[in-house]
Amino acid sequence: MSQNETDPDTLADSGADSGSGPEHDLAVAVSHLPDPHSVEFTMKIRGGAYDRLEVDNFMRDLATAIAEVKAAAASTRQELAELRAQKTTQSASGPDSDDEITAGAVGLLTQAQLIADKAVADAEQYARDLVLTARSQYREILERAESTASQAATATIPAEHVPPVPEIEYVRTYAQVAQIQLRSVLEALTEQVDRLGSLPQPSADAGAAPADADAATDEDEGPTGEPDWAPSASGSTAAESH
Repeated sequence: MSQNETDPDTLADSGADSGSGPEHDLAVAVSHLPDPHSVEFTMKIRGGAYDRLEVDNFMRDLATAIAEVKAAAASTRQELAELRAQKTTQSASGPDSDDEITAGAVGLLTQAQLIADKAVADAEQYARDLVLTARSQYREILERAESTASQAATATIPAEHVPPVPEIEYVRTYAQVAQIQLRSVLEALTEQVDRLGSLPQPSADAGAAPADADAATDEDEGPTGEPDWAPSASGSTAAESH
């Protein structure tokens, strides 16, 4: 029979380098387990069966390795239980450490809360200052706009009363035409008066009384008929010169 298994002496030497303990014993015990896939038993010629002695030796070695593994596992479980008990004892005997950790955590949370509150207060104050500044600037801009609008309105009011240049020229031309027409009317009246003054006088013997009566009547009634309102040649010449 041939089988492949780890040399216990080699594993023990490596374990001595890495340290000893239940976990080391467990590793050594596991290494003693034979590999069932690599086991080859001698077959007898008669009956085609395996050699009983080889099978018994393999079973004995396997039982020994299993016992070692169980012992190492039990030792490991015992060490684990001792470590857990030690941890429990340390936790029970050291509440001050937990209190210190809790106090530190509470202090950090309190400090963080204070920082957050201060940040919120600063943000609110900044927002209020920003709103006040915006309102002040809005009032200044509004007052400036109202002042500018009132100044512009005051400046445009006299301009509305002043007629534009074409209207002034029209009024001036109309005044000149009216002046020319009035001058023509005056000249026509003067001509009519001169014409009335150049009429022939009646004789005194033909009837002074009727003549006097007619003259009185003429003086009372005034000139009859519509005078000639047409402008004279001098008036037309003056109009053309203007």
